Amino acid sequence: MNVTSYNMPVYFPNPVTCIASALLATGEEVTYFGSSNGMVYKLDSGTSFDGATISAYLTFAADQVGSPRILKRFRHAQLELQSNSYMQLGFGYTLGFNSTLILQPNITNYANFFSEPYWDKFVWDNFTWDGTTNNPSTEIEMNGTAENFAFVLTSNSDLYSQFSVNSALVHYTPRRGKR
Repeated sequence: MNVTSYNMPVYFPNPVTCIASALLATGEEVTYFGSSNGMVYKLDSGTSFDGATISAYLTFAADQVGSPRILKRFRHAQLELQSNSYMQLGFGYTLGFNSTLILQPNITNYANFFSEPYWDKFVWDNFTWDGTTNNPSTEIEMNGTAENFAFVLTSNSDLYSQFSVNSALVHYTPRRGKR
């Protein structure tokens, strides 16, 4: 069973049988759902599916970088990520509509360190003073020449908090027109 959350399909280990939303006295909206295993869960909370690993895989649409039919040599990328805890993100990309005529790169894992900088949300002596929740990642190497690319992002953990990919910068050099 899948449920669409934030316009993305979410697959749960047990089929969802019922769902309800409510507005708490604090103004926070919460969603609860019941599953075929008899359990009730709170949507968008925790770091696992009742202890099971959450696997995420996202392939973006091919990006012509504003100039279709022009070959480009892709050099590196920089992702702007947002989270409140440590997380690892698998980063990869395909070239030329994932053509078998072009050597396609492997996915590489990158660690990112985030921490909440807010008072009253930490244990004393167990926090970072100047926390970071939004930060560009380190430069990510890209190698290859094609008319377009598509990012591939992966995550697989039962420990990482939710995270967002806010933007991406791609560095490339224009080559010649495609023949």
